[in-house]
Amino acid sequence: MPSFYPAFVPISLFLISVALIFVTIFMELNRAVVITSDNVLVCLGRSSMTILLVHIIVVRESAVRLGFWRSFSIEETALITTFIVIFFAAAARLWQKIDYRFGAEWTLRAISGKTT
Repeated sequence: MPSFYPAFVPISLFLISVALIFVTIFMELNRAVVITSDNVLVCLGRSSMTILLVHIIVVRESAVRLGFWRSFSIEETALITTFIVIFFAAAARLWQKIDYRFGAEWTLRAISGKTT
């Protein structure tokens, strides 16, 4: 069974096309319904780099080091992933109240001198 990482060209092209389809759908949705900064997708987007770093450092590395890596069934993995996504969405929504301070995005803006 081939490894997913690094992703092969067909997998990359598939994921890129799915992402473009979702962007198109949400842009069309935005024309019909105005998406405000309170929307959970906006909150996730504003904290996406932080979520990526937390996912790599905390979720993936702890799974590997604690021996959970590839030990769950497909159903268990889907359930765990759903709970993690819900947790990140709720955390990002709450984090919006303090304007995403001290996250990776905020730190990058602070380093570049563009923090408000």
